[in-house]
Amino acid sequence: MMGIEYIHGMNFIHRDIKPDNLMLNENDCIKIGDFGLARVYDPDIEMTQEAVSLWYRPIEILLDSQNHTKSVDIWSAGCVMAELYRRCPLFQGEGQLSMINKIISVLGKPTLEEWPTLNELPAMRNVELNGPSITRFEDAIPNASKSSLDIIRHMIKYDPERRLSASQVLEHEYFKNDDISAKNNYEPEFP
Repeated sequence: MMGIEYIHGMNFIHRDIKPDNLMLNENDCIKIGDFGLARVYDPDIEMTQEAVSLWYRPIEILLDSQNHTKSVDIWSAGCVMAELYRRCPLFQGEGQLSMINKIISVLGKPTLEEWPTLNELPAMRNVELNGPSITRFEDAIPNASKSSLDIIRHMIKYDPERRLSASQVLEHEYFKNDDISAKNNYEPEFP
């Protein structure tokens, strides 16, 4: 997250955070690579939807938003974090609609209360958001601690404006533990 915080501090959006773009060096330090889709953040400039690999793509891009914010990277990082616990991607769709349904099956159907600008997204004219949701969010990310589930839940919120910033993620109790793995029942592994 410190790498994402740095990128955002330089006013860039990576737009392709995924396991394949995270590299572990000999000092067990994760480095972010592949800046091919990165863009300078400017709220007045629309961006292409061809950003973020499908399984890590936030729902607003799946719903054709071209107003990408830094929260795009936070969603993707939340998906990567969930994948460390699951040992497989959190959302594994085969296309845009399949991905939307996979997201709804885990997070439930979005409401206007939790995402007030939902109906302003271009695809909402043509898409009806339906789908069953799982009984509990916790079931989608087995073996994750309460703190892990809480931080992931705050990283993959429907409303991009309500997602934590990279700095806020780093201030979360999950990162405040001196030895995170000792406090969890399960230590995530890299696939």
